[in-house]
Amino acid sequence: VFSIGFLPLLTVIGIFIMLFRETQRQHAVAMEADVTRVVSKEIESFIISQFTVLKNIATTYTAFSSSKPLDDAFLERALFTNSDFVELSIVDAAGTEVSRKHTLLAVMPRDLADRSDKEEFLRVKEQTFYLGPVYFV
Repeated sequence: VFSIGFLPLLTVIGIFIMLFRETQRQHAVAMEADVTRVVSKEIESFIISQFTVLKNIATTYTAFSSSKPLDDAFLERALFTNSDFVELSIVDAAGTEVSRKHTLLAVMPRDLADRSDKEEFLRVKEQTFYLGPVYFV
């Protein structure tokens, strides 16, 4: 008699728990979509701002480049004033690196490479830009 009286109560509790779980799942999916939308906009804004920085570097470099020591100093200053970049490289029209700076590694003149047959150089010639790997930390 005692257990039969609890059967309707247990049934209602079971239904309530199932409905509650489904509601929570729907809220989690909606929140996940909102977070994805916001993060997507932030990434887009970040990439646009970095393209602007690179465009400014290219414009300034083209206007003021006159010697190897000045080129190196300019590239080093540009790299270390923007902590979003790990490495910057300046390549001439033939695809030869003129200067390269890295935040962690010392780049020696012998390390400068011919990039004329590399994907990044060919894409820059076709599209005027190349976006290499982007890492979010």
